[in-house]
Amino acid sequence: CETGVPVSSGFNLIGTVLGNNNTTFTDFTQLFIGVEYCYVVTVFYSDGSESCPSNQACALLKQDVPVITHASVLTTSTTTGSVYVEWSYPDEFDQSIYPPPHQYRLYRSDGFFGSNFPVIPTAVFNSIYDTTYVDTALNTVDSAHSYKIEFYWDSVGTFIYKGKTEIASTVFLSIAPTDEQLNLSWEEHVPWVNHFYEVFRYNGSSWDSIGRAFTQSFPDTNLINGVTYCYYVKSVGTYSAPGFDTTRNNS
Repeated sequence: CETGVPVSSGFNLIGTVLGNNNTTFTDFTQLFIGVEYCYVVTVFYSDGSESCPSNQACALLKQDVPVITHASVLTTSTTTGSVYVEWSYPDEFDQSIYPPPHQYRLYRSDGFFGSNFPVIPTAVFNSIYDTTYVDTALNTVDSAHSYKIEFYWDSVGTFIYKGKTEIASTVFLSIAPTDEQLNLSWEEHVPWVNHFYEVFRYNGSSWDSIGRAFTQSFPDTNLINGVTYCYYVKSVGTYSAPGFDTTRNNS
């Protein structure tokens, strides 16, 4: 019999309330739309002992703003790189309170977290179902790019801000050479969970899948010193909430 909530359970302590009659709690931690959150409660008695956990209760945030799902590199170049961006439309907001027309505004920043987010002038959309964009003329060789989408509704001819997606970055791949081996590593910061990564190597005419990684690194061995090798990585992940397809994004 194990009391309390063991670390191995995956639950983290987020708050404490005092008093036997205090039976509510509001979670104000950073929460993401598209993620299912589950909770348990324990009680401490006057002698300091802790109970076993309660039953598990799970919930989702209402999808009343868009949810970003893709930030995938299409072309690698210092000047003509391109990235495919996609998001899901908000299907749980009240259009009688937030009437159409609606508008999306797509913002881009260099790097993983977005220190400066100018709106992309050609990425302003006035249809709620217009949820894809190819961002061009980028330097995808030297930096990752991060994106977010803002959502607006109309109030007597003026667009009013409703909310925004979380920030999602592209996957950025780096390589460290050693003797007859190249050590690949990559980084991305996204609001969904990437479960694994497919690693591809160019064979001179096409791309071969050479392995699957469950961490953000992969060693390619038995290579020839002095030969140039080219790679890209495809991340495969999902939001934990139902209704979202698997998201695949290229470095």
